[in-house]
Amino acid sequence: LDQQHLPTLLALSNAYYAAQNWDQAFKYYQMVLAHHRDSVEKEALTDVFYRLGVIKREQGDRRKALNMFDKALEETPTHRPTLEAVVGLYESQNDWEQVIHFKKQILEQASGDERFQMLELIGDLWNEKVKNASKAVEAYYEALEMRPKTHKLLHKLLILHQSTKQWDSAIEIIERISGLVDDMDISEDSKKTQKSKYKYTVGVILRDEVKDLDRSLEEFNKALDFDPSQLKAFEAVNKILNGRKDWKALERAFRKMIHRITGKSFAGNE
Repeated sequence: LDQQHLPTLLALSNAYYAAQNWDQAFKYYQMVLAHHRDSVEKEALTDVFYRLGVIKREQGDRRKALNMFDKALEETPTHRPTLEAVVGLYESQNDWEQVIHFKKQILEQASGDERFQMLELIGDLWNEKVKNASKAVEAYYEALEMRPKTHKLLHKLLILHQSTKQWDSAIEIIERISGLVDDMDISEDSKKTQKSKYKYTVGVILRDEVKDLDRSLEEFNKALDFDPSQLKAFEAVNKILNGRKDWKALERAFRKMIHRITGKSFAGNE
């Protein structure tokens, strides 16, 4: 009766699309565009271009699929199904920078748990796929702002700072991880043991990487204050002071160690 009747053309296109009859669906969606592009509302036009993109993707024509998805995004830049479809195409091609680019566009619409998870995922992509540590750090820190006590994120940042030799940043992250020990459901002695290990690690970084022996001595002593049985820390103190031939400081270190072991205060002989 009316070969250009818009509601019927759309209904027929959608029916063929649902049946995955891609050739017929493409034909009728093209008819919609040919006869009614200027009269179709933006939301419906966006959906038509999106579906044309899906059809071409399913037919194995990646280039035309991307072209249709681009047209959908020209109409509605925030169209979530199109953005996700584009991400999927670039993932299949291992084009990770484009994947990140479009995930960031999805990120602009995300909030709460989804936003946090996407920021971590973007960080993982920068780190593992693109091998761009600085971009990964940016994404992880943005996620960390949302959840400052996320242990897994802190460890990812620590590894990146260590691999890029950003030792001050690495120390800061270790201190933050150490601060989380207080929230752990463990005994007080276990908490002190954990904190002692972190202080020892900071001392090693300061000694071996930063070459700041004074600060490293402070951290090794803090490790011993938390846990006098951390003998590696005392060995480190002993070695540094021996190397300096600072016998008075070494004597104080031994006396302080004795008092730690016996549990006595050492005020006045610091």
